[in-house]
Amino acid sequence: MQEVMYNKYANQVLEGIQKGAFLSVSTDIDNIMTISWGNLGFMWRRPIITIMIRYSRFTYEMLEKSKQFTLSIPLTDTLKKELTICGTTSGRNSDKWETTGLTKVKAHKVNSPLVGECDIHFECKVIGTLPMTEGMLNMDINEQFYNKGDYHVFYYGEILGTYIKEEKE
Repeated sequence: MQEVMYNKYANQVLEGIQKGAFLSVSTDIDNIMTISWGNLGFMWRRPIITIMIRYSRFTYEMLEKSKQFTLSIPLTDTLKKELTICGTTSGRNSDKWETTGLTKVKAHKVNSPLVGECDIHFECKVIGTLPMTEGMLNMDINEQFYNKGDYHVFYYGEILGTYIKEEKE
């Protein structure tokens, strides 16, 4: 694995997140979930990944404790089954790492593992949160995505390291 600048593969990262990426969080156990919303950017003079987690998710509870995470992004469609499992199964009741057979790879700067089968990895520490509320959103967005009131929390993760499986020239 080779360390690269956080924004070197920005287009691939943003496209990959939309198709599905793996968010890993560790406390006394390791959990993994699928996300498909997020941002890559620069705020507060730091490289940042912004992720959104609903209050109802097990990952929310874990992230509130650990304050760190990894984001592993596949650049091919070979992990669709695993992304589906991690996006539809709760870590409260099962070990999604075991169920999917995904490979845990030790991260360099945080406790949460990387997904060995993925191409691009970010290691992040949470430096800010913003709870979403009804009044923050246009009515059409609120009705389309939050009609049951299960809002997200924005997590701003400072990128401590960015790694690629293979440097592609």
